[in-house]
Amino acid sequence: MLLCSGLFTANAFGQNKLPDMQVSGRIVQENEQPLAAVSIHWKDLNTARALVQRVLTDSTGHFYLQISSRGYYQLQASFTGYKTFTLDSILVDELSASFVLPNINLVLTATNTLEDAVVIGKKAPLENRDGTIVLNVDALPSGAGSTGAELLRNLPMVSTDPEGKVTVKGKSPIILIDEKPVEMNGQQLSELLESLPGSSIEKIELMQNPPPEYAGSEGGVINIVTKKGSLGWMGRLTLTAGTIGQKSASLSLNYRDKRKTFSVVAGTNQQQLTGNNQSRRENFFTDSSNLFFSEGVFENQYFRPNFRLQGSFDITPKKQLSFSLQGNASIFDQTGVTGFTNINAEEEVWRLSNRNNNTKGTNLSIQPQISYTRFGKTKAVKLQMIAAYTPGQSESDRLFFQEFLNPSTQMAFADSTQWQNIRNESGNTSLRLNYQKPLGSDKLIFTTGAVYTLSNQDNSLRTTFFDKATGAIQISDKLSTENIFKQQVLTLRAGINYKFAETWRLAVNMQWEGTHFDITFKTAYPKATNDYINWLPSFNLRKTLNKKSNATLVYRKTIRRPGAGELNPAIDYSDPYNLRSGNPGLVPSTAHQFDLNVSWNSTKRFINGSVGFNRVSNIINRIRTLQPDGGTYALYQNVANRNEYEIGIWSGYSFNDRWRMNTSAVISYNQYGEREKKLYRYRDGSSINLNLNTHFSATSLMAFDGSVRYNAFADPQGRSRSNWSLQAGGQYKFFDRRLIVGMTAFDPINRQEIQTITTANNFRLDNYRTSYTRNYRLSLGWAIQPHKKVKPTAGKRG
Repeated sequence: MLLCSGLFTANAFGQNKLPDMQVSGRIVQENEQPLAAVSIHWKDLNTARALVQRVLTDSTGHFYLQISSRGYYQLQASFTGYKTFTLDSILVDELSASFVLPNINLVLTATNTLEDAVVIGKKAPLENRDGTIVLNVDALPSGAGSTGAELLRNLPMVSTDPEGKVTVKGKSPIILIDEKPVEMNGQQLSELLESLPGSSIEKIELMQNPPPEYAGSEGGVINIVTKKGSLGWMGRLTLTAGTIGQKSASLSLNYRDKRKTFSVVAGTNQQQLTGNNQSRRENFFTDSSNLFFSEGVFENQYFRPNFRLQGSFDITPKKQLSFSLQGNASIFDQTGVTGFTNINAEEEVWRLSNRNNNTKGTNLSIQPQISYTRFGKTKAVKLQMIAAYTPGQSESDRLFFQEFLNPSTQMAFADSTQWQNIRNESGNTSLRLNYQKPLGSDKLIFTTGAVYTLSNQDNSLRTTFFDKATGAIQISDKLSTENIFKQQVLTLRAGINYKFAETWRLAVNMQWEGTHFDITFKTAYPKATNDYINWLPSFNLRKTLNKKSNATLVYRKTIRRPGAGELNPAIDYSDPYNLRSGNPGLVPSTAHQFDLNVSWNSTKRFINGSVGFNRVSNIINRIRTLQPDGGTYALYQNVANRNEYEIGIWSGYSFNDRWRMNTSAVISYNQYGEREKKLYRYRDGSSINLNLNTHFSATSLMAFDGSVRYNAFADPQGRSRSNWSLQAGGQYKFFDRRLIVGMTAFDPINRQEIQTITTANNFRLDNYRTSYTRNYRLSLGWAIQPHKKVKPTAGKRG
């Protein structure tokens, strides 16, 4: 303890000096052409604007500065014939390598001056940038040791529903990586987020008002920005270990120069989850009622290797080519033991049974993606083409062994042994084209685009059982299915973005979508097919009220297509008393969404509020019904239409430059028609998402963060809720900030519990699931590439 205390104390003082670092940037004209011989003045604002360095840009427009002292600085760029560019209040702090400024455009109009502080190396964990919520991962002490899925839960208004899907205000978002869509199915996307190392992520952006090409998404857009590195080679090795069996290792390497970037990330993630579940169902028949109890334990283990390779190359200043290759695998072993008890109307036990489940399998996916971008005379003219292909394969073997007992726990009749082999092969292809161009002036911009996606899935379910009479393993044709799912979607869009009266901006977009899908069954079921066309208009009217606040009115018509799993009629009988399946007769759900967003920002605080109304048609939901044998059967259906009323607030406050706090609350209320309430006992209900985050920097080497989350979800037949989820972490930097040691505690006070209540005309079902999520995780990160000093191209040190 004395040694640790000494280390913390020794490093808490004398922080005015930093290891030498490099700040670089690039000066360009309005047409993105580089400007050489631009004079760069770097001034120290802490010492009466004393000139520290003066350099000139090289033939490619680049400049390089070498800094060794923390504090506030000012950058000025001047060139004959152009107005001087001034970048004020740059805070240099907590850097050990280098930092690349965004391209600086010199123009012939008024002087560019940024009034707000620009922070280099000491970013706030959460920021609000013109309606986009930004999570800066490096600013989170627990960030480097986390997975992509864990980081998403730190975003306001983002939650995970009872089935494990990421939602924004209760709706599924589009996930992008580096502004390019991840063309994966739900399972592949879940595996990607669980395996993506946080050390490879620079920031995560939540766009509540999506750009035109994604305006039809019901849940907005989440963009995961990966690290590209600074000039030269850089790398990081990250190791983590937790008390509940979590282990991970990742290695990242980045290279960057004036024309190209290249990065590779590879790692593994091992996870173990244990817990128990309970269920109580009361069945009401015409002349009687009975109770059904179940109680079980489970243990699930996952091993997830992953890699990502990406790069970009500036062919010319106007042409860019980029590529990426993402690979994921998941090897899992899931075991569970469940006991079932039947109780009659006289509250007497009349049947007992025990069931052992074991599932082993693998999920594999890989996604190569390539894009080409070309700019016109200015950056406002842009043509982009993106192509991606995602093949995937998953296979699992399930073993079910069940014993049937009488009330005295004696064998009632023969036990049952069954096997399931499930195999899915998929391939998703997408081609995207985006184009924008100013019409007449920069105030009016025309945008257009097209998207074609083709999704194929070959699904096979083979069921066998042990026939005790013959001692042979027999195939069950009734419980075996094979089908091929194919879906094609063509999207065409066009719109304008118009700025008028200086403080008003209007964006209008019209999108046409044509969809065709079919499911061909090799046995048991007839072919299912459907074609539908949708027009999806949207508009966005924004008013800048003053320098600190703005208001935006948004209308979007969105679409939610049924997925392959929701359409597949094959019965899942992993729980024989609660069967479930898909429905090939589903049609897409559409919604008219209206939102009014107001944002106010100042130096220390910001407040963002929104109110919304959604009219949703043909809602897709899983509806559970009671069967004659006392079990239930859950089927996806287009249940009804409903009105949704939403109110949300996200705010933050900086107590000082070391301590920040952010909070968010989203409440939505679902309202169904009287017909559905009377016939099916659907009920109105509210969903709640609460989030609190705090961050404290004790010194430039030591920081802490924490978060608290709560979620509750409304359902036509009931509701689901989870208890409070807690997370707290801290980190300390050693050896010239090359070694980062972090410790994170998950749910140190309680365990994660989910309670789901389902009520229908003739039964009530209460489900409880508890996961042993209490975990203390240690992470170690090592920067494997030391900083290289770069000599200034001209000038002198002041």
